Amino acid sequence: MPVLFAQGEFRASVSQPTVNQQGTFRLVYELENMAAQNFTPPDFKNFEVISGPNQGSNTTIINGQVSRSIRITYDMLAPKPGKFIIAPAEVLVNNKKVRSNVVSINVKAVDQTQLAKGLNGEAEVQVRINVAKDTVYVGEELRVEVDLINRVDFRTYSVLKALGAEGIRMEDLRNYNLNERKIEIDKTPFSARTVQAVSLFPNKPGTYTIGPVMIRANVFEEGQRRSRGFFFSPATRPVDATSNSIELKVLPLPQPEGEGFVGAVGKWRFQGQYDQIANMTTADALTFKLFVQGQGDPGRLRAPDLRWPDGWRAYPPETTTDHSVETDTGLVLTRVYEYAVAPVKGGTFNLRPKASYFSPDSNSYVTWEMTPRSITVTDVGTNFNEENATAGPNLLVVRGIPKAVKSLWVDQAWFWYALGGMPLALALVWLTKRFQNGKGPSLKEELNDPVAEGKRRLQKARASIADPSAFYQEVREALQQYAHDRLGLPPSQQSRAEILAAFPQSYGTGVAKNTNGKEQARKFLEARDLADRGLYGGGTDEEGRRTALAELERLLSE
Repeated sequence: MPVLFAQGEFRASVSQPTVNQQGTFRLVYELENMAAQNFTPPDFKNFEVISGPNQGSNTTIINGQVSRSIRITYDMLAPKPGKFIIAPAEVLVNNKKVRSNVVSINVKAVDQTQLAKGLNGEAEVQVRINVAKDTVYVGEELRVEVDLINRVDFRTYSVLKALGAEGIRMEDLRNYNLNERKIEIDKTPFSARTVQAVSLFPNKPGTYTIGPVMIRANVFEEGQRRSRGFFFSPATRPVDATSNSIELKVLPLPQPEGEGFVGAVGKWRFQGQYDQIANMTTADALTFKLFVQGQGDPGRLRAPDLRWPDGWRAYPPETTTDHSVETDTGLVLTRVYEYAVAPVKGGTFNLRPKASYFSPDSNSYVTWEMTPRSITVTDVGTNFNEENATAGPNLLVVRGIPKAVKSLWVDQAWFWYALGGMPLALALVWLTKRFQNGKGPSLKEELNDPVAEGKRRLQKARASIADPSAFYQEVREALQQYAHDRLGLPPSQQSRAEILAAFPQSYGTGVAKNTNGKEQARKFLEARDLADRGLYGGGTDEEGRRTALAELERLLSE
């Protein structure tokens, strides 16, 4: 019963006395003609508060009598079946506690099989959480989609409770099917549309709950859309729908880890590349690039500790490229690690770097090993080692790599011969320019071409056009080199934002600068995304690759 106090009233009520499990109801507290303070709700231990407290007030005057009321409302979710009592709420009136009446609600059990599927052939509106599997490994990406399914037409909908997975990192996706599609549930036609898609990245083993999601749809009243309400808008009524929940089990990675483990879990691929060095000596250094690409948690990816032969010194690797693109299947990450290694003694060595990732499909570590390369190193007497770094000749550090020199150039006889022959060399260059007949670019033109290396990379791509993997790798390298040479951006600074900012700076001034620069930036990013998708998914057929190559050649010539 409502509580009466000095002609005032403090009452509690529910929108309906009986609801289905995982259903919703509204709890309302109303204070009428009461100057109350310090509203204190009861403990909602058997329910989940979706929205509230929401407060509103109302004043009415009837035959000169003024009536004032305050309404405090909660939208509640009933997660488990049973008969429940909601205890009174409290307010202070003239420094005295006043309590509302208690309310009861009956929550009916629902078939757990149907509840798990998130399907109901009789529901007007329902919500379903879809996942490909309910067991994943730490670091594995899991794509989750939320579908809104309706049997009757609705005007608008709002999300009362968003998708959540406590303890798991979540990233919203934009690449999913927005179109309405037709489905059947228990032979009844329904319309369905995906309203949200996310990627989950669990970082700790355990059991987690995904969902539920709750949506309120404003469905058209019976009598169809011709029914008219306030201001001639179609009459609607709210219908709440709560999705299924998913119990997600996250497994730890097995031990021991694979050799050269990069922390990646999912589907990944590797590619290695040496720089062009022949006849190495102990005064030289070798650069090795490891290309890593795939789907998974980018936060877990790390540079592997590659093994090099005894007698070689390895320097800490650097990340030169870090780029991700969203595809139909999720986020695809491309990262390049660059290693500098230097021999400290002579001999013949076999280089065979290895890297590995964990494959959930096979429940095992997959190891990639580059084709072994044999390198003969000539000892020139540097004898550089950790214990005796000061031994041997003087050291000249070039880009962080120690190189040995015996004396300065000016102390060598050949230096003075070269200096004396410089006028003759300059004369030969002038004659070459004077008599060149236009067959191909001049030496000066070639040296001044800011994107020459990128163009040479495209020539390699043309030679590899029959091999999709090699083709897209060369295209990716060409674009990276183009951005470095044309825009002055090293690979580590070639994010989307930096590319978009740098291109307009390289095009004239005024409106043309801004328009042309933005257009070139758009073309560049589209080409890079194409290369990334091609590397991961195989790309288009050969004719499509030829078309893409022609577009890229035009891009690099502008």
